[in-house]
Amino acid sequence: MRRPVDLATLAARGVRSPAPEALPNGERSTPSAEPLYQTSVFDFADVESSEGPLRGEGDGYSYARIRHPNGRSLELTVAALEGAQDALATSSGMSALGCALLAGATTGDRVLCQDDAYGGTRSLLDNHLARFGVTVEYVRATDPACVAAALDRPARVLLVETLSNPLLREVDLPALAALCHARGVLLLVDNTFATPILRRPLEQGADLVIHSATKFLGGHHDLTAGVLAGSHTLIGAARSLSIALGVQAAPLDAWLACRGIRTLDLRMKRAEETARALAARLRADVRVRAVHFPGWGPLVSFELDGDAAARRTVRALAAIELTPSLGGTATGVSHPATSSHRDMAPEARRALGIADGLLRLSVGLETESDLWADLDHALGA
Repeated sequence: MRRPVDLATLAARGVRSPAPEALPNGERSTPSAEPLYQTSVFDFADVESSEGPLRGEGDGYSYARIRHPNGRSLELTVAALEGAQDALATSSGMSALGCALLAGATTGDRVLCQDDAYGGTRSLLDNHLARFGVTVEYVRATDPACVAAALDRPARVLLVETLSNPLLREVDLPALAALCHARGVLLLVDNTFATPILRRPLEQGADLVIHSATKFLGGHHDLTAGVLAGSHTLIGAARSLSIALGVQAAPLDAWLACRGIRTLDLRMKRAEETARALAARLRADVRVRAVHFPGWGPLVSFELDGDAAARRTVRALAAIELTPSLGGTATGVSHPATSSHRDMAPEARRALGIADGLLRLSVGLETESDLWADLDHALGA
């Protein structure tokens, strides 16, 4: 039997979508780099050949809102990396999450979400999903006993993050999957912070995996896209929504994401190694009140003595930029109280442990010594 391809090899090679055209006389050649199909429509010789692609069936293409080659390449690549039957490429991580939730829950259903999840996720749940008659509740997902208690009442979906944003708390995915599946609950996992290089939630029992490809998958802060991976049935339901809503990933963004994934394994492992070293330095520094780092991954969060100290530190950084996103080749810092969780009431945010002095580092590809020199200088400001 042929040896399975390593994830590093799979990421470096990617998976190409079927080419939409062939050379005359059946001849076909493949460009070494995938072309950018910057077209909104595809033409047909007759009505019969257009019918399948217009329904989204087979390998053909008709209209970019339904499917296009660059988006399909991104879908096939992420599906292979996650070990999924299929995937859906959308215009952003939030649109991927929206399609997953709307495909999984309907009026009268109850959705549970990790309490310290990304602020944008909580905003979608509280301000929009609830308007459609879906009950939303938050649970301490790092404690399976709390989840079990919450599941004593019927629920349709449990949404968690591989590593929570911004406190980097890790959930026990196999335990949560067992609890969910025993009760017929769908387990949705946002795997943006880990990527399939570090964690593959479907292998641990998740039903759907969500990515903001804007972050580590793309890796260069030059695109906005999302990906949803899972079974044919669940992805099919989400794809129907994405077509109706018009949230397919744009060709250029999908093309850039596929190119970014080629170096995903190298980038994630380099960033993780540096993050581990920086976390150790921060833990040993008396100027830092607390460090949040689970021992793996490319992010580190650390807490200073209040909002003023955090703002002073950010201003004093010379090379590390304040950025509201993450996952690029250059290290960035964010202030969750005024960015990712700005819409939460201060009391509720602090109750979750997201303090005013908390800063989150998304570690890039610079050397650890250069990054620490910048942090050390800023902490002493």
